[in-house]
Amino acid sequence: MHDVITDTAFWIAVVTAILGLASYLLRKYLEDRAINKAIEAEASRLLSVIEGQLRFLEKCKDISYHPLVPFYYAVYGKHVDNIGVISRKKIDAVVRFYGYVDFLNEYQKLRQHYEDTGHATEFFDRYKHQLAMVLHLFRNSFPPVKHTSEALPASTSEIFLDRDTRPAIAQPSADADR
Repeated sequence: MHDVITDTAFWIAVVTAILGLASYLLRKYLEDRAINKAIEAEASRLLSVIEGQLRFLEKCKDISYHPLVPFYYAVYGKHVDNIGVISRKKIDAVVRFYGYVDFLNEYQKLRQHYEDTGHATEFFDRYKHQLAMVLHLFRNSFPPVKHTSEALPASTSEIFLDRDTRPAIAQPSADADR
């Protein structure tokens, strides 16, 4: 027994095993934490997009020619099979939120049916209501999207400025070629 306690090779093996286990657990913890942050960031981005779409649709006078783009999510889709890595505090909100996003995507597919039957306005009223409901239910469930210090445009008119209000772009002078 005394030989085992003083045997250097034994202790090297024990320390190696402990460090290997600690390394594995740390790597697993950091990976799970990264997945949680990525899912939260994606959900925050989706909420921002949903809010932008709702604001846009509320301002449109004629929405019949505006396409509806499905809400895309790669992170959650990739990790849904490993749902156990999502934080216990967030799992309920994450699963319900992405269920609503799937519902919105499926509801968008019904647009043509509503238009074909003369109920386009009803479709958009219901769709806007669903967008607003998702925002209401999940706005505080995920951290807000962090934007740059520049203010985001409130409308497309702020993105596509009139020619007179666009900043001037310096043109090379004719003398520069000489």
